Amino acid sequence: MKIEYTPVRELRPHPNNARTHSKKQIRQIAKSIQQFGFCNPVLVDDAKQIIAGHGRVEAAKLLGIDAVPTMRLSHLSEADKRAYVLADNKLAEKAGWDRELLAIELQGLIELDVDIELEFAFTDPPYNVAIDGHVCGLGRIQHREFAMGCGEMSEAEFTAFLKTVFALLADNSIDGSIHQVCMDWRHIWEMLEAGRTVYSELKNLCVWNKSNAGMGSFYRSKHELVFVWKSGTAAHLNNFELGQHGRHRSNVWDYPGINTMRPGRLEELAMHPTVKPVALVADAIKDCSRRGGLVLDPFCGSGTILIAAERTGRKARALEIDPIYVDVAVRRWQACAGKSAILAGSSETFEITADRRAKAAA
Repeated sequence: MKIEYTPVRELRPHPNNARTHSKKQIRQIAKSIQQFGFCNPVLVDDAKQIIAGHGRVEAAKLLGIDAVPTMRLSHLSEADKRAYVLADNKLAEKAGWDRELLAIELQGLIELDVDIELEFAFTDPPYNVAIDGHVCGLGRIQHREFAMGCGEMSEAEFTAFLKTVFALLADNSIDGSIHQVCMDWRHIWEMLEAGRTVYSELKNLCVWNKSNAGMGSFYRSKHELVFVWKSGTAAHLNNFELGQHGRHRSNVWDYPGINTMRPGRLEELAMHPTVKPVALVADAIKDCSRRGGLVLDPFCGSGTILIAAERTGRKARALEIDPIYVDVAVRRWQACAGKSAILAGSSETFEITADRRAKAAA
């Protein structure tokens, strides 16, 4: 048997293929092809009907690949082909895992800096509320408005925004992962509508109970909400349960807020107007991820997720739209980790990159 490249448009799905592929799985296969190449040929008959590899062909279409490697199984009868389609799908399901070896291999991938799928997300998206009048008072430290999500979106626009965010998180995390999403009381409806569209279950609603109340006229706000969503249907990680792991957790989280008088408060407030306590985020990611696991915050602000991951032995991936807060996050991580951040694709340290860019902008 030999490998030959066949145009995707000429390949026909097998009419009796009982295997289904979700859109999420197709995107996962596409991501694998992008990273490792098309390493597994599509099995076809002489009429270019697919016997095995339907998911890979759909992923190729998604990636815009015109031709894929195929192998013809000319020796199979019609009955053999039908049997092979079922056997190819079913036999793989009967395989198991050596969990100890699997853990070693996954840790090896992490150490090689190969991204495996996210276990878990903790994120604090913009609340679509203006900083002025809702966060900043008349104190000495004042902040400009956020780059986005500062009250410019309508209810429908904010709901659509959250749906898009949650869909992307779900597409890039493991089945059964827990996504903890912070939000204020003003946008409970948008959060619920968006979350119920994407996630399989609302596991709980946690309340961050701050030491002191903040701004507000008809009741001053002393809490924020953390919606605990489950993505998919597989079993989720639970590292606290009913105290079996030595940790006791309720859905009321008591941590000091930014307006609590304590050492370092003004420094934190100067960095970011709504910085989350590192201890809160560290405890949250310990609840539902493993040591060495990959966690994500697509709205990382001042980089609390990076510090929390460093302290708990996790790996973090973080996104931030505002360059000023990117710099803040990198500097915080460097101070915490005692390491130098390196610009991806180069050997430049953060300081060298910052100096070069400053000179270019002058």
